[in-house]
Amino acid sequence: MGWEVTIGARLAAHAGLAALVSTRIYAGLVPSTGAYPCVSFFAVGEELLLAGTASPTLRSTRIQVDCWARDADPGETSGYTAGLAIRDQVLAALDRWNGAGPPLVQQVFTETAGLYVPDPDLLMHHFAVDFTVWWQA
Repeated sequence: MGWEVTIGARLAAHAGLAALVSTRIYAGLVPSTGAYPCVSFFAVGEELLLAGTASPTLRSTRIQVDCWARDADPGETSGYTAGLAIRDQVLAALDRWNGAGPPLVQQVFTETAGLYVPDPDLLMHHFAVDFTVWWQA
């Protein structure tokens, strides 16, 4: 197992985020039976750092954390407001965080603070936040 368990546990333990999404934090895709609001996360890319050394165990993984919320009815915007609040809590939980493992997460850096992708047909609000995670295998 890699960084997924440590990052998932950090998100689940963050009180502000848990107050908004409860236990609806998913590694990978949101399940077809998943409820909203929720958070999902996945790796976008990875590279070994210190390649060429005797023990290249430090890795840099770029992850995307997706914050999802829905409007209750057409024409209202509670999902947008909820999505923003979830995004803010994800940033509070992960930006500049380092923590115990295994694996050891040495540092998390925010790359983008929230690309907004609405889907008016589904009444869905989606905020994508990108992070770089430095971790040791």
